[in-house]
Amino acid sequence: MKIILAVLWLFITASVLSEPVIKISSHALVEEYIEQEDGTEVMVRKVVTTVDPGTEIIFELVVTNEGTSTATGVNVNNPVPNGTYYLEGSAKGVNSNITASFDNEEFLPEAELLDGELTASDIRYLRWTLESIGAQEKQTLEFRVKVNN
Repeated sequence: MKIILAVLWLFITASVLSEPVIKISSHALVEEYIEQEDGTEVMVRKVVTTVDPGTEIIFELVVTNEGTSTATGVNVNNPVPNGTYYLEGSAKGVNSNITASFDNEEFLPEAELLDGELTASDIRYLRWTLESIGAQEKQTLEFRVKVNN
């Protein structure tokens, strides 16, 4: 009986330990051009400290699978921050299906959502559905907004 319980415990432990563990971090960034010694300019992204009306902000979401098995169909939802408006076509993510919503209930591809009376500034929520993210893998998603005047 002890052997059966030990094998059962090992099986359950192995199942639990082989689960995907998804962590998401986000950063608000701005792009700046830095002049090099040779006179050329290089664009760099810097963490936002303060913003003025009209500033374009890039929100970068880093999705990490810290688990030991592949995760599939992972949904990453992100609201468009208050005081900003979404910039049309700016949501990006490799191997992901990107949808948008104005009410956080019905999510549609951006082109479908905007095929009528709505404009990009009506988009208040974004969702990325990742096809898969392997164990110990990272995927970067992003979207852009502009600070209201």
